[in-house]
Amino acid sequence: MSAQAPALARPSRSWGEWSWLSSPGWDTRFILASAALIPIPLLLFHGAGLSVAAVNLIVAALVGGPHMYSTYTLTFLERRFWLRYPLLTLGALAVPVAVVVLAVVDLTLLLTLFLAWASFHVLQQAAFLSDSYRVRGPAEPSRWARVIDYAVLFSSMYPFAIDKLIHDRFIIENHVLRLPAILRSEALVTLAWLAFAVALALFTAKSIVEAREGRLNYTKTVLIALTVSVAFVIPSFHQLDVAFQGINVWHSFQYLAIIWLVNKQRKERGLISNRAVAKLSGADNTLRFYATLVGITALGGVVVLALELLTSLSTEQCYYIVVLGCLLVHYYFDTFLFTRAGLVIREQLAPLTGVWEWP
Repeated sequence: MSAQAPALARPSRSWGEWSWLSSPGWDTRFILASAALIPIPLLLFHGAGLSVAAVNLIVAALVGGPHMYSTYTLTFLERRFWLRYPLLTLGALAVPVAVVVLAVVDLTLLLTLFLAWASFHVLQQAAFLSDSYRVRGPAEPSRWARVIDYAVLFSSMYPFAIDKLIHDRFIIENHVLRLPAILRSEALVTLAWLAFAVALALFTAKSIVEAREGRLNYTKTVLIALTVSVAFVIPSFHQLDVAFQGINVWHSFQYLAIIWLVNKQRKERGLISNRAVAKLSGADNTLRFYATLVGITALGGVVVLALELLTSLSTEQCYYIVVLGCLLVHYYFDTFLFTRAGLVIREQLAPLTGVWEWP
């Protein structure tokens, strides 16, 4: 990876220009054009004839696991984070315990909670990125512009998903995921479609007006349009295991790029307290950064095998205890980090690194 733009450059506020986190080339490759990765799991499954398990393993090894563990370079491995947010950090330790209990008692409930949180996490990352581009682009007339962006993002994944949930067609790893009985109504499907349709109409109208007035934030708009299109279509596929891996590949690739950029800039500013993380950070250590995360992912696989050999738990239970135990901690921290990041970016117009300084 390379980041050509100065790390501390003040965001451009000129009208009608593209806005970038790092540089046009970097953002295009790692944030926008990386959407081209989405069909790969489907091509591996339908074209190459690989099994669902094989597709899941490839995605997990190459991007899913590395992106999950990269979070820890900013949280568990950062002394300044522990000092600034001790209760939040300690609270993360309860997440794996809850995962173990649910994996043993009710695996279907665990998968349901995981999918719900995963969908929110993916869309929250897109909202964080849209906020980052917002403060670097043309000024927006009111807070309603941001509300509309959020509305279309957070409503996009659920029209098809809710329809499948209430008709017992939402199947992950041979488990039929269901909504609580009180929510199993056709009215909920209608509401999901109506909410998305209204949000999409408002977003389209807003974008047209902004374009005519010369203040459209092109990068933010393209990112939202891509995310909404993918999030809307993916739940319509029959083989949801593979389809969701498509959006996971794009999401994870973006996330790895963000963490790489954040750690690069943290290192340049002397903000990394952990020597091991510092050695993995920076433009000269990209391969080492990625290879280390792949290695940690492989080690997770070894832990899964050890659990299977040493306990009476099923292979499926062992897999989800290890994977979701780490993944939900990743979600836990990012639910906070993305929210905090958005506040700092909006209030201070800080460069991307400013949000990770734990002020």
